[in-house]
Amino acid sequence: MRACIDLIKKTPAYRALIRDKAKGTLSHAYLFVSQDVSLFREYAKIFAAAIVCGDSEEFCGSCRRCRLIFSENYADADFYPAEGAKNIVVSDIDSLTEKSYVKPIEGKKRIFCICGAQNMNEQAQNKLLKTLEEPPENVHIILLSSGEYAL
Repeated sequence: MRACIDLIKKTPAYRALIRDKAKGTLSHAYLFVSQDVSLFREYAKIFAAAIVCGDSEEFCGSCRRCRLIFSENYADADFYPAEGAKNIVVSDIDSLTEKSYVKPIEGKKRIFCICGAQNMNEQAQNKLLKTLEEPPENVHIILLSSGEYAL
């Protein structure tokens, strides 16, 4: 995992996210494109930890929030699709939308990670569009896809 973290920290995508965090201008949504689909969930955890970890620019990887995110037990971070599922369907987006209006429990931000966004069916994409256009306050959506044209 450490090698994966070190590799991600060198990418332009990670540096852009950290730069936005340092300036206090985090976007409500980020699309990260990579052909390395087998590691999307790990990438999502790194990006989510970078957003919620303390007030520092980088994430520590060892604080309570980081540990909970990496074990997918952080109350304010949700990962889609469910473990073992391949596609993101309308019920996943319904869940995301409902949860996005719930005030964060452990921190100040709610994070939603969609791993393999290229596998969203058309109905799920259309449902997500409304939340992307008008996101609730302090909600950040991380989309990981093998290509931007699939969305």
